[in-house]
Amino acid sequence: MHLIRLVSVAICFAWLSACPAGATLDPETDWQTTSIPTPTPAPFAHHGDVAYYNGNVIYAGNDGRIYAFDPTSTTADAAELVYDSRSLTPTSKTVGGLFRDSDNYLYFHDSGETDYVYRVLLTDTWPIENLQSLDTNGSGAIYGFVENPSTTAIYIMSRDYYGGGNLIYVYLITLFDTAPTLIGNFEKQHEDTDLGPSIFADTDNLLVGERPKTGSGSGYFHRIRISNELTVDTVDYLTFSGGLADAVYGYSSAIYVSTGEGKSIIKLYGSISKGYELNPAATAGQTAQGLCFDGSLFYVTEMSTSGAIAFSSLKSVVPQPSGKEDEGCFIQAVTPSLFIKLLNGFNN
Repeated sequence: MHLIRLVSVAICFAWLSACPAGATLDPETDWQTTSIPTPTPAPFAHHGDVAYYNGNVIYAGNDGRIYAFDPTSTTADAAELVYDSRSLTPTSKTVGGLFRDSDNYLYFHDSGETDYVYRVLLTDTWPIENLQSLDTNGSGAIYGFVENPSTTAIYIMSRDYYGGGNLIYVYLITLFDTAPTLIGNFEKQHEDTDLGPSIFADTDNLLVGERPKTGSGSGYFHRIRISNELTVDTVDYLTFSGGLADAVYGYSSAIYVSTGEGKSIIKLYGSISKGYELNPAATAGQTAQGLCFDGSLFYVTEMSTSGAIAFSSLKSVVPQPSGKEDEGCFIQAVTPSLFIKLLNGFNN
């Protein structure tokens, strides 16, 4: 009998060890979460970047190519190839910074291999063949992208390589540009941090993130004025315990963030003019990584200590205010009412 029990335990342990850990989001009151089966191929280890487009979550596969899968599938879903990006990075790396803009371009970088950024048009036939390579002529490591919701211009964020300086650089590119333009730089504010996600609080105020270089620590949003030559208006405007991994617009254009080792999904309730409260929406069992929003719910990635990526959804069960919601990791359109809202700051 003892032998049977030991064999049974051994079999169960082996089965659990062979299967990747699923997402373990624990929702706060008025929120609900659902674990999503890992697509095939699985995501590239340690890369939790995601974007949303037309019913699909886009991610970097473990073979170095960009894929999309249907998150509503009830079984492990065979993902569709979006773009073969293997030529852009060595096999030890993959592309990063996945960001879909309001013109349905997917932006990404080559994880520090060059100073180029890239974009493909998601409305093209998949797998996409036409790649636009955009030379920043910069000298730093590119982190990611952010869209100004009032102009739809894309801002590219980068920072000096380790040991090479302490500056954060901001580049600007529009749909019709063939290369980004450097519009300014400013000092990174903390010694033990790296560049983190950025997002516009309104048409002029850019929240620029810093995150811990390694392990846990605090994450920060600094308030930057675009119209004032990228002046750092407020250092440590917001502080996040545990870190800062991603930031997107969600219900009624409110900002939501994931906090990395802080293992939280947080809503910024308020506005840039009145200040923000940090309202938790869910707690992650693993490192909280990527976020994207499809207009009705969020898709979240978590990362295990081994670097394995798991997916889940997060949805508010409380009716949201009426009006057009975002349809991706951006504000899709600027209506007159939304423009007025942007001028006054996001109040929800």
